[in-house]
Amino acid sequence: MVPTHEAVNVNIYMIIMAHCILTLHAEPLPQIRHVLRRLYPLKRRVTITPDWIMYALLDDVVDEFGPALATVEMETDSIDDLVLLLSGSDQSDMLRRIQWARRRVTNLSRLLTPKIEVVKYLTKRCPERLQTHTLLYLRDIQDHLLTMIQNLEHYSETLNRSHSNYLAQISIELN
Repeated sequence: MVPTHEAVNVNIYMIIMAHCILTLHAEPLPQIRHVLRRLYPLKRRVTITPDWIMYALLDDVVDEFGPALATVEMETDSIDDLVLLLSGSDQSDMLRRIQWARRRVTNLSRLLTPKIEVVKYLTKRCPERLQTHTLLYLRDIQDHLLTMIQNLEHYSETLNRSHSNYLAQISIELN
């Protein structure tokens, strides 16, 4: 399967002050445009604060992982379904598919895990600097991240089982 959604590591630094937020990043980020589009309809109804903008940026960053996780989930399910059904000539591609999926799971886990720590730090160590509704939103992001990590762990277990089944299938065919 050809990867359709690549997750890449991009550093975003945010300085949150009382009346503004400053973001530092090496290149233009689509998340900034997404948040600005999200702000426009809200500015007439609610007061937009720097901590809310920080939340919106973090939320958009986390949401960007959705398509990559969906791709890995589909590939993992496909591998799991096919590993015991393939005949000798069809099996040649299976090991490559398993390795590709494992690499993707590892990469996504590596990119998502630090984000949980950032959100946890904000909610536990800085609650007095954030508005109550922003804290609730950040906890929602934390729950979303934990669910993503748990899904990745499940995909990893499924891929490990599929790899073992694949090797057993080949061993049986060789004997």
